[in-house]
Amino acid sequence: MGINWANACWQGLMSGAGLSFKQSILNSSSFFALNIAGIDIIECKAQDVDFRKTDYHTDLRNNVLTRARFCRYEALNLLSSTDID
Repeated sequence: MGINWANACWQGLMSGAGLSFKQSILNSSSFFALNIAGIDIIECKAQDVDFRKTDYHTDLRNNVLTRARFCRYEALNLLSSTDID
């Protein structure tokens, strides 16, 4: 079972240097409808994570995505890190 980050106290988490996950296991977590821009997720395992309705950016040049599922809007957003128009 993962963590439902929507239930966290974000004022305390986002003060100062910001929030980052490094070499963490985020499996089955939920970031549903959170503004997670500015959060670093580095070298993490994130299977079955709910990023629906979040504000995030994934750079395909620096990330490995396998068996990922995206809605149409999210899939188009992924292309923003490439030179594809």
